[in-house]
Amino acid sequence: MGLVKDTFDIDEKMAYVKNESAVDSRDINLHYLYSQVMLNPSTEATDALTTALNQRMVVDKRFNEMFPVHMEAFKQSEISAPSDYNCYRTLIDTYEASCGKFDDYSMKYMKIFAAECEGLKSFPENQVKSVEKIKNSC
Repeated sequence: MGLVKDTFDIDEKMAYVKNESAVDSRDINLHYLYSQVMLNPSTEATDALTTALNQRMVVDKRFNEMFPVHMEAFKQSEISAPSDYNCYRTLIDTYEASCGKFDDYSMKYMKIFAAECEGLKSFPENQVKSVEKIKNSC
């Protein structure tokens, strides 16, 4: 381990500090807006942060209501990659037409559509119901 540490100049304490202060790529905009409020607590900056937080809450609520079973698997990181790409594309297109384009934050929930499509393999005729769930939630 000493050779690796010396060769790559690895400092475990610094690595820990960097990892703890890292920002998830989906949260960069939120982090930026928060920083703006802290640096300049103007009405505009506060409104922008509030809007971003409200949009996140809407997306979270929407996916919890549309596919609660898949949300549990999502929270446990138990969703696999999609294999039915036609179904997956249909659900994504339906969401974007009904609810708006995905942003960096909401893209994390695309896995929910993959899980739904995997479940629909046994009952492909139920894709219509999934499409309606999406339309009705928006």
